[in-house]
Amino acid sequence: MSTINNILKWLFCSAMCILLVSCSLVQKTTVNCYNYQEIMNNDGDEYTDLRCRSAILNFVENYRTAYNRKDIDLLAKVYSDDALIYNTEKGVKQNKKKYIKYLRSVFRKNAINIKFADIKVVRHPKCPDIFGVKLLQGWNTTNYSNFGFLFLVIDFRDSVNMQIHVRTWQQEKLNGETLSEDEIFKLGYFQITND
Repeated sequence: MSTINNILKWLFCSAMCILLVSCSLVQKTTVNCYNYQEIMNNDGDEYTDLRCRSAILNFVENYRTAYNRKDIDLLAKVYSDDALIYNTEKGVKQNKKKYIKYLRSVFRKNAINIKFADIKVVRHPKCPDIFGVKLLQGWNTTNYSNFGFLFLVIDFRDSVNMQIHVRTWQQEKLNGETLSEDEIFKLGYFQITND
């Protein structure tokens, strides 16, 4: 029965979470980065270029410590203006403005300790400066704790001002069972275009 529930949840998530992430280029033309079905079938291999991967991991670590330091200015800077922030546990979809307002409230009331583990970086197969980062996140505050999968779509076209276009969070377990790879958000769930 739980396998059926997991399949239904995955189908629902897939249907509800195919979202558009628009990335502006200096050029005025619109370029479709990929064929949606192609990437849904092949989400890409883990990215291994050492120099670039190090820059991505450094960005992710700075992002993590910004939460621990309650650095709302840095967090407001790294999220793109059209960022999508989605929490499956609460069923909440927020834009950047609402999420930053929420974080201000959390930061005022709580001590924060965020930990990341099992970081996987995948480069978009057609947009070479777009990366998906999946990791396990431990979120501990004075009043609340959770453990789950964090997924970020990060735009590295401007190496000085990298931007997060998507942030999703999912509980590690559903009905007592750890989510399978197919149930965790990944690049293939988002339609990414350059325009």
